[in-house]
Amino acid sequence: LGSYIYVVERKLDQQDRRQEKARRALRFDPDQVSGLRLSTSDLQLALEKKDTDWRMVQPFQARADAGEVAGILDELEMLVRSDVITGREQRKQNLTPSDFGFAQPRARITLRENGQELTLLIGRDAPLGGTMFLKRESEQSIFAASTNLWNVLPRSPSDLRERQVFLGPPAEFARLEIRQPDGLTQLTRTDQGAWRLQKPVVGRAAYATIQSILNSLMEVRAVDFVAESIAASSLYGLDEPQAQITLAGSRAYGDQVLRIGRSEERRSNERYAAQEGSESIFTISSDLLPALEFNATDLRD
Repeated sequence: LGSYIYVVERKLDQQDRRQEKARRALRFDPDQVSGLRLSTSDLQLALEKKDTDWRMVQPFQARADAGEVAGILDELEMLVRSDVITGREQRKQNLTPSDFGFAQPRARITLRENGQELTLLIGRDAPLGGTMFLKRESEQSIFAASTNLWNVLPRSPSDLRERQVFLGPPAEFARLEIRQPDGLTQLTRTDQGAWRLQKPVVGRAAYATIQSILNSLMEVRAVDFVAESIAASSLYGLDEPQAQITLAGSRAYGDQVLRIGRSEERRSNERYAAQEGSESIFTISSDLLPALEFNATDLRD
């Protein structure tokens, strides 16, 4: 029985996998994709990958959420063809690509993998519910596939933006600075992993207290993106911020500086904020500032 399972069932399983791969609409390695472009009637979006990080380069420069991008790539990789209509069958039935919605496709998705580009067009919904027509731009054949892909595509650039403010493992941070109107608090991590106060006094810091502050900072997320230029930062209270937080030492992200401005007019539970090196102005929860209300004695070991 064991031999039968190993020889026969294993072979059938491999055959099923090969058949499933043969039905895939696109053949690419998501890990090798370095560029993604999406074009619809309402959205022109382009993303570039550097190392393991994704960045939005159109319509503006911003960090992209790698998890959201991976979700789109996974959906594209798992896209299965059904009801394939070849170019010959289209001519035989006197059909044209426009009959399937490709005169003005709903979306155009282009992947760049190892210097080669692959473009997929999305047409209209198919008569069979839950499916839509798709085709590779370089091929005549048209096929139907699940509308799941359409559902995971972003409707605005904000859907793909990275909302986590501070990035990197907390264990890598070697310096924490919190500048507020009443002064500067500066802490550094020793080679042994202990934290020390440098300002406003010098001394050992309470490890658990500093880790709690770091955890709070790692949970800070952008609630809403309000502007893509910091030219008018004074309008948001960022020229004289209520607080400026610096986390330094991350090997991948370097020094990260967050400035927190005044309250948002319509939502008092949010404050304007901006990061050094970025043109974006966004809002964060106002709950962060009370968490930073401490004195040097609170941080002492």
